[in-house]
Amino acid sequence: MTEPIELSSRRLPGGVVVISVAGELDAHTGRHLEAYLGTVRERPDDRLVIDLSEVPFLDSGGLRVLLDAHVRAREHASRVHLAAPRRQAARVLTLTRADRYLRVHETVDEAVSAALADAPGEDPGGTS
Repeated sequence: MTEPIELSSRRLPGGVVVISVAGELDAHTGRHLEAYLGTVRERPDDRLVIDLSEVPFLDSGGLRVLLDAHVRAREHASRVHLAAPRRQAARVLTLTRADRYLRVHETVDEAVSAALADAPGEDPGGTS
């Protein structure tokens, strides 16, 4: 059985929410992240930064949650930024080409800066 994940968040000025995930992100734990995303998002257009620095494993179930968050953000002219994925997670994002849709950054600070730089109303889809 998969160990539970730990989730925490902090709201920054400018409508950026940083969500920290610790533990394996798979089909089982992804459901917890999905529910958590719904509770921390105060506004539909909040810009999400998901810190993956403490995620040692990402599978298709976890990836689905991240991509679903991307789709919901796009509906509100917003974006999801992923920060500091470990090697295995970064490989999954690259192999599945999910990194073409999800903005991936090496650090949380870079992801936050990019989220703050997103212009309201800018088309958030596609690659950057």
